[in-house]
Amino acid sequence: MAPDVAAVQAVVDAIRAADFPATNGLVVAVGLVNEAIRTVDVPALAAEHVVIDTVVDAIRAVDVPAIQAAIVAIPAVTAKQQGLLGVRGQPPLQEFFQNGANGDPPDASKWVLTVDGDASIAISTGGIWSCNISAGTGAANDAVMRTFGIQNFAPFKEGITSLNFKARFYAGDLSGEFGIGTISATSLATANLWDTALSQMGIWCDNDTVYAESADAVADEQTDLTAYFADATWVTIEIIHEIGVDVKFYINDTLRATHSTRLPGLDVQVAVAAKHTNGFNPNLYAHFIQAWTQ
Repeated sequence: MAPDVAAVQAVVDAIRAADFPATNGLVVAVGLVNEAIRTVDVPALAAEHVVIDTVVDAIRAVDVPAIQAAIVAIPAVTAKQQGLLGVRGQPPLQEFFQNGANGDPPDASKWVLTVDGDASIAISTGGIWSCNISAGTGAANDAVMRTFGIQNFAPFKEGITSLNFKARFYAGDLSGEFGIGTISATSLATANLWDTALSQMGIWCDNDTVYAESADAVADEQTDLTAYFADATWVTIEIIHEIGVDVKFYINDTLRATHSTRLPGLDVQVAVAAKHTNGFNPNLYAHFIQAWTQ
């Protein structure tokens, strides 16, 4: 059989046309790919795949509507909470008397102290952590703790709708005299001044009688609250002055008095005062004191 000269010639021409350097480069590249494949850590890749699957499954399992509903259900911050956070009204006073050891004076950045004779004001860590305001044994001794010159409240500034005071305390002996609340920013705030015509709202006690007290610059208004107090018994008081309307007095979260005749009308300070009166020291313990505007 005669050879197919044309076919042979075509093969020869193809061989001559081959780009051997390029072909060699391809062979080398294929070799590198094969080597890379050989070095792949297949078990590790499988483990990573499992982790990815777990994450994806967790994402798929998220109950987005439930999360949205929970976000919607978050209650709005109340005016009281805004006041205590200092984002509404004026900066609040919040004192829990945990800034020192037993026997230390309360925080000097918040309180100015007045003590006569053997009267004393000091942190007490026995039982409920508190501040002890003691008038001592001397007749007419005063012990006064107040925010005078450090933090006053101006409840009549534009946009303020209420002044609020809250405290938890007890008196060792109601036969003595004490006052607690807010009182004219310029007052000495001694216990005997809490039933006078000073711009104030608070609780005043004298000779076993406890009163809700409010006053303007002319006269005071009183309500007898003795039935809700006892010697050495903790009480929580909250006093709310709705500016220009009334002053409400709550004892242990129950409204016990409302004053609408004599309302505070000036800037005030926060104060706690004890006086040795009638031969007795009221010996107050304040667990916490808060004051804020809304």
